[in-house]
Amino acid sequence: MITLDLLQYSQQWQASDIFRAAPMTGPAQLCNGARWAVLCILVLPAFILIGFIVWVAQRNVTHLLLFLPGLILVPLVSLVPAVMRRGVPLSFPNEEIKSAGRSMKMMGVMVAAGALSFAASFAFRMGWFGWFILAEVAIATPIYFGLLALISRLRWKPID
Repeated sequence: MITLDLLQYSQQWQASDIFRAAPMTGPAQLCNGARWAVLCILVLPAFILIGFIVWVAQRNVTHLLLFLPGLILVPLVSLVPAVMRRGVPLSFPNEEIKSAGRSMKMMGVMVAAGALSFAASFAFRMGWFGWFILAEVAIATPIYFGLLALISRLRWKPID
């Protein structure tokens, strides 16, 4: 989410008006393209690298199951910038990058990730991990598809 948030800033942000000239009804395709690029180029290799390090250090494959809650939520969390109408790449000036809201957003994401990690570890220790994953999938799936539908209905803001 933080990377997608950073991708929207550029020194040539006014050139993003060319996106409006393309035969697209809204920014959904651009947001999805940026989202998939970040997921495939940054997130997936990071999960693989960290998983490999955990496996080499612990030699216990069962600990890799603790990655599942995070992997399930990554696609959902990656939709947040687009839902907030801030997912179009290269569309804002660099001056806005210094806003205080970015650090608050990062702190919120870190607290939420810590809470999810704690809940997953607790469920793993208590033997409820399968139910925890099932509940997470049952909650995340309709939210994910609902957010995708919401993003597909976004339209370009009028040019002032």
